[in-house]
Amino acid sequence: MNRKVIIVLCSVLLSLSACKEEKELKYIVTDLSEKKANIEGVIGHTPYNQSEHEIISSYFRAFLKYSERLEILIKKGTKKKKDILSFREKFPNFCEDTVLSLSQWNEINQKCLVGNYFLCAEEARVYPRIAKKLILIGSELLGENSNGERCVEWKTFDEGEENEST
Repeated sequence: MNRKVIIVLCSVLLSLSACKEEKELKYIVTDLSEKKANIEGVIGHTPYNQSEHEIISSYFRAFLKYSERLEILIKKGTKKKKDILSFREKFPNFCEDTVLSLSQWNEINQKCLVGNYFLCAEEARVYPRIAKKLILIGSELLGENSNGERCVEWKTFDEGEENEST
Protein backbone atom coordinates (compact mmCIF):
# COMPACT_ATOMS: atom_id res chain seq x y z
CA MET A 1 0.00 0.00 0.00
CA ASN A 2 2.75 2.47 0.89
CA ARG A 3 4.51 1.69 -2.35
CA LYS A 4 1.44 2.65 -4.39
CA VAL A 5 1.09 5.92 -2.49
CA ILE A 6 4.73 6.77 -3.14
CA ILE A 7 4.37 5.98 -6.85
CA VAL A 8 1.23 8.12 -7.13
CA LEU A 9 2.89 11.00 -5.27
CA CYS A 10 5.97 10.80 -7.51
CA SER A 11 3.76 10.81 -10.60
CA VAL A 12 1.84 13.85 -9.35
CA LEU A 13 5.05 15.70 -8.51
CA LEU A 14 6.53 14.95 -11.94
CA SER A 15 3.41 16.16 -13.73
CA LEU A 16 3.33 19.34 -11.61
CA SER A 17 6.96 19.95 -12.49
CA ALA A 18 6.17 19.55 -16.20
CA CYS A 19 3.23 21.96 -15.88
CA LYS A 20 5.43 24.48 -14.10
CA GLU A 21 8.05 24.25 -16.85
CA GLU A 22 5.39 24.60 -19.55
CA LYS A 23 3.95 27.69 -17.83
CA GLU A 24 7.42 29.18 -17.50
CA LEU A 25 8.15 28.49 -21.16
CA LYS A 26 4.87 30.08 -22.20
CA TYR A 27 5.61 33.14 -20.03
CA ILE A 28 9.09 33.54 -21.54
CA VAL A 29 7.85 33.24 -25.12
CA THR A 30 4.98 35.66 -24.46
CA ASP A 31 7.21 38.22 -22.73
CA LEU A 32 9.86 38.06 -25.44
CA SER A 33 7.18 38.35 -28.14
CA GLU A 34 5.83 41.51 -26.50
CA LYS A 35 9.29 43.02 -26.07
CA LYS A 36 10.14 42.14 -29.67
CA ALA A 37 6.98 43.87 -30.91
CA ASN A 38 7.96 46.95 -28.88
CA ILE A 39 11.49 47.04 -30.27
CA GLU A 40 10.19 46.60 -33.82
CA GLY A 41 8.17 49.77 -33.25
CA VAL A 42 11.28 51.85 -32.58
CA ILE A 43 13.85 50.36 -34.95
CA GLY A 44 13.30 52.99 -37.64
CA HIS A 45 13.60 55.95 -35.27
CA THR A 46 16.91 57.73 -35.13
CA PRO A 47 18.54 58.93 -33.02
CA TYR A 48 17.00 56.88 -30.25
CA ASN A 49 15.57 58.88 -27.35
CA GLN A 50 15.64 57.72 -23.71
CA SER A 51 12.38 55.74 -23.84
CA GLU A 52 13.45 54.02 -27.07
CA HIS A 53 16.79 53.08 -25.49
CA GLU A 54 14.84 51.58 -22.58
CA ILE A 55 12.72 49.51 -24.99
CA ILE A 56 15.85 48.32 -26.81
CA SER A 57 17.64 47.51 -23.55
CA SER A 58 14.59 45.73 -22.16
CA TYR A 59 14.42 43.32 -25.12
CA PHE A 60 18.13 42.52 -25.27
CA ARG A 61 18.45 42.07 -21.50
CA ALA A 62 15.36 39.84 -21.40
CA PHE A 63 16.61 37.82 -24.36
CA LEU A 64 19.96 37.23 -22.68
CA LYS A 65 18.34 36.36 -19.34
CA TYR A 66 15.70 34.09 -20.84
CA SER A 67 18.08 32.38 -23.27
CA GLU A 68 19.89 30.75 -20.36
CA ARG A 69 16.63 29.44 -18.92
CA LEU A 70 15.29 28.44 -22.34
CA GLU A 71 18.44 26.43 -22.96
CA ILE A 72 17.78 24.42 -19.80
CA LEU A 73 14.07 23.96 -20.60
CA ILE A 74 14.80 23.00 -24.21
CA LYS A 75 17.42 20.44 -23.18
CA LYS A 76 14.97 18.95 -20.68
CA GLY A 77 12.19 18.95 -23.28
CA THR A 78 14.23 17.13 -25.90
CA LYS A 79 14.35 14.06 -23.67
CA LYS A 80 10.64 13.36 -24.05
CA LYS A 81 9.04 12.97 -27.47
CA LYS A 82 5.66 14.07 -26.08
CA ASP A 83 7.18 17.36 -24.83
CA ILE A 84 8.84 17.96 -28.20
CA LEU A 85 5.54 17.60 -30.06
CA SER A 86 3.76 19.75 -27.49
CA PHE A 87 6.35 22.54 -27.87
CA ARG A 88 6.04 22.46 -31.67
CA GLU A 89 2.26 22.74 -31.43
CA LYS A 90 2.25 25.54 -28.86
CA PHE A 91 5.03 27.63 -30.43
CA PRO A 92 4.94 27.00 -34.19
CA ASN A 93 6.59 30.36 -34.95
CA PHE A 94 9.09 30.46 -32.09
CA CYS A 95 11.86 32.22 -34.03
CA GLU A 96 9.59 34.70 -35.80
CA ASP A 97 7.79 35.52 -32.55
CA THR A 98 10.81 35.98 -30.28
CA VAL A 99 13.98 36.58 -32.31
CA LEU A 100 14.85 39.71 -34.28
CA SER A 101 15.87 39.21 -37.88
CA LEU A 102 19.51 39.64 -38.77
CA SER A 103 18.69 42.83 -40.70
CA GLN A 104 16.78 44.25 -37.70
CA TRP A 105 19.72 43.54 -35.40
CA ASN A 106 22.13 45.12 -37.91
CA GLU A 107 19.99 48.25 -38.15
CA ILE A 108 19.82 48.64 -34.36
CA ASN A 109 23.51 47.86 -34.00
CA GLN A 110 24.50 50.47 -36.58
CA LYS A 111 22.31 53.15 -34.99
CA CYS A 112 23.75 52.35 -31.56
CA LEU A 113 27.30 52.88 -32.77
CA VAL A 114 28.12 56.60 -32.85
CA GLY A 115 31.76 57.24 -33.60
CA ASN A 116 33.69 55.00 -31.24
CA TYR A 117 30.84 54.81 -28.72
CA PHE A 118 28.25 52.07 -28.44
CA LEU A 119 25.21 53.80 -26.94
CA CYS A 120 22.87 50.82 -26.49
CA ALA A 121 22.77 47.97 -24.01
CA GLU A 122 25.89 45.86 -24.15
CA GLU A 123 23.63 42.79 -24.52
CA ALA A 124 22.90 43.97 -28.07
CA ARG A 125 26.48 43.21 -29.03
CA VAL A 126 26.35 39.56 -27.92
CA TYR A 127 22.85 38.99 -29.30
CA PRO A 128 23.94 37.22 -32.52
CA ARG A 129 25.97 34.65 -30.63
CA ILE A 130 23.17 34.01 -28.13
CA ALA A 131 20.44 33.86 -30.81
CA LYS A 132 22.43 31.39 -32.89
CA LYS A 133 23.26 29.19 -29.91
CA LEU A 134 19.65 29.14 -28.70
CA ILE A 135 18.28 28.26 -32.14
CA LEU A 136 20.89 25.56 -32.70
CA ILE A 137 20.09 24.01 -29.31
CA GLY A 138 16.37 24.27 -29.97
CA SER A 139 16.48 22.88 -33.51
CA GLU A 140 15.63 19.35 -32.39
CA LEU A 141 12.79 20.64 -30.27
CA LEU A 142 11.57 23.03 -32.98
CA GLY A 143 11.84 20.47 -35.79
CA GLU A 144 10.34 21.86 -38.99
CA ASN A 145 9.59 25.05 -37.07
CA SER A 146 13.33 25.75 -37.13
CA ASN A 147 13.35 25.81 -40.94
CA GLY A 148 11.65 29.21 -41.10
CA GLU A 149 13.62 32.08 -42.60
CA ARG A 150 14.38 33.70 -39.23
CA CYS A 151 15.72 30.48 -37.66
CA VAL A 152 17.77 29.59 -40.74
CA GLU A 153 19.42 33.01 -41.03
CA TRP A 154 20.67 32.80 -37.44
CA LYS A 155 21.69 29.14 -37.71
CA THR A 156 23.84 30.02 -40.72
CA PHE A 157 25.11 33.33 -39.30
CA ASP A 158 28.90 33.59 -39.38
CA GLU A 159 30.24 35.25 -36.23
CA GLY A 160 32.89 36.91 -38.41
CA GLU A 161 30.00 38.97 -39.85
CA GLU A 162 29.24 40.18 -36.32
CA ASN A 163 32.76 41.50 -35.88
CA GLU A 164 32.59 43.33 -39.21
CA SER A 165 29.30 45.00 -38.17
CA THR A 166 30.60 46.35 -34.87
